This record gives sequence, structure tokens and C-alpha cells, in this order.
Amino acid sequence: MATTAIDEEAAGGGVLARDRAHDGRFVTGVLTTGIYCRPSCGARHPARANVRFFGTPDQARAAGLRLPALPAGRSGARRGGRRPWTCSARRTSR
Repeated sequence: MATTAIDEEAAGGGVLARDRAHDGRFVTGVLTTGIYCRPSCGARHPARANVRFFGTPDQARAAGLRLPALPAGRSGARRGGRRPWTCSARRTSR
């Protein structure tokens, strides 16, 4: 399977801006927490030294990362029982 090189500077800028245009192009892995998610994720930004970019969710999982169970403060139960949060990385990984 061919892999496309990820421009780390552009990817990092997209993550910092939470730019949804980058969603689906790559996933962001955080080595210290062992999770990965979409570039526009609203969670607190990790230290750049702890971040890796993966072309697909499968590549992130192969590196030992997982999806977060629930993002901090974004539980559906905390929003009055509205639809539970789903990560776009989770939707694209099926």
C-alpha cells in the first residue's frame, strides 16, 4: 500500500488552528496519552514533541494508539442527554 508523505509543518498548523479542512487527510497521535483523533479535535493541544501524524487510523492503531473513550468535557450526558460525542476519526476508521 502506498503512503503519502505528510507535511508536518502544515499538519501541525492545521491542528493548532483546529482546521476541519484537514479532517480525513490524517489523524493526530499523542504518544504520552496513547490516543489519536482528528486534526480539528477540541481537546487541549499536546506538546509538539509528543505528537505524530498518521495517514490513516489503521496506521495509528498499528503504532499502538487508540481512540479516546470520551473527550474531556464533551460527554453527551453532560449536555443534557443529547447525542453522544463521536470522533470523526472513529467514523472514518470503520
